Amino acid sequence: IAVEKARLEQELEGLQEQAKSVEDQLLVISNLGEQIDLAKQSLAESEKRLKERENIMALVQSARERQAELKAENEALKADMNDLKERIDSLKAAEGASCPLCGQELSPEHRMATLLQLESEGKQEGDRFRANQAESAELVKQITDYEIQVSKLASAENDRVQYASEVSQLTERLDTLQALAKDWESS
Repeated sequence: IAVEKARLEQELEGLQEQAKSVEDQLLVISNLGEQIDLAKQSLAESEKRLKERENIMALVQSARERQAELKAENEALKADMNDLKERIDSLKAAEGASCPLCGQELSPEHRMATLLQLESEGKQEGDRFRANQAESAELVKQITDYEIQVSKLASAENDRVQYASEVSQLTERLDTLQALAKDWESS
């Protein structure tokens, strides 16, 4: 009886140690749940930053395309304005009865009306040219701002990978500990 009592007391001691170990694991499980929640929040934040970065990069692309359109339009406007200037100079220098532009008879009133019309067209194209230049300069500032924002969000991809890995590792550890606790309870 004494030998059996000693064996049972020893087994009881072992079971109490295991119970303490399981309690510690349950505490760890609780902490792991909190860590997983924090890691998931960080993961969601990094995914949000990544999406923001993609949106900003799309804005940069759009701004660059608009800038290219403005440059092409300004080159066409410059050519038109040069052509108008030549026509105005030719009309101002023309002496005689025929128009150097269309070949029709040129009266002083017709000359003045044509000059005013050409100068008006030139002014409109010049205004548009300057407006395009101003918009292009504004786009340069926007692109610079966007690129600064993109550089600030550069770590988002690495963060997302890191937090996804962390969530995966913590979840795996949690599952292992829960399985051990379940085995302990059933045994």
